[in-house]
Amino acid sequence: MRLPLPRFNLTEYRAIVGPLPPPNPEQIEAFAAYVSAAKSWYKHLPLWPPGEPFLFYIDPHVGLDCIVDASGRATYLPRTEATPPSHRFHYTWMTTEEYRSRYGWLAFSSNAGTQLMIPVTAPRPDGKAVSGLLDNNPCQPTIHLTEDRGFQFPEEVVDAGTVCLTGVIHETASEPWIWLHYLEEEDHTLPWPEETGGTETGARIVNRCRVFAETKGRYLEEADEALHNLIEPERVRQRTTMVAAMQAVIDLVYGQ
Repeated sequence: MRLPLPRFNLTEYRAIVGPLPPPNPEQIEAFAAYVSAAKSWYKHLPLWPPGEPFLFYIDPHVGLDCIVDASGRATYLPRTEATPPSHRFHYTWMTTEEYRSRYGWLAFSSNAGTQLMIPVTAPRPDGKAVSGLLDNNPCQPTIHLTEDRGFQFPEEVVDAGTVCLTGVIHETASEPWIWLHYLEEEDHTLPWPEETGGTETGARIVNRCRVFAETKGRYLEEADEALHNLIEPERVRQRTTMVAAMQAVIDLVYGQ
């Protein structure tokens, strides 16, 4: 049985990530957009509340490949286009340099979504090779001080940086077929956040999807403008909560 990892306190966490440059407002907004499309959330998250928790934080290893060997030791290597190039494990792949230019040292984690574990062998900066599983899954909010010493985040960071998101954050959620998969019952009541219309908007979403099915077919993979307009305020609200969570963590780390 694995023992839980030890947890940093806020002072220790600040000492590690505080020297890193804080993300600027453009990087924060860009990261919210990146996370919104980082996986097919319309498949992995519920389309209505309460959703699933996402944690946002500052990570000194962000943008690096994480290779875990058979003993559980984690090695972090830069993602580059050099020869041999880093393994392009996902459609969101980009070099470490590009990632940090776009988003600073911002990272997120969530247990939602499919995990990818790919066997790889890659050269270390010292010329030696490391073999193991490429584990770039954003599901374990852990910081490694060394290859075999992982720590959890401070409770203050978890509290400030956690928000709940639904599949609405992904643009594909504007396609009615996704909703129709869940709306089989004629009397289905769709809960919806009060901030973006409450049960009235939920009822309008259900009705719009069924009208679309009757006129165009329930399996047509096509965005619908009327549905998009109904859910866009909630998508904007969730992106706003992401930005607020990131800013709260930044204030914790870099504030007085």
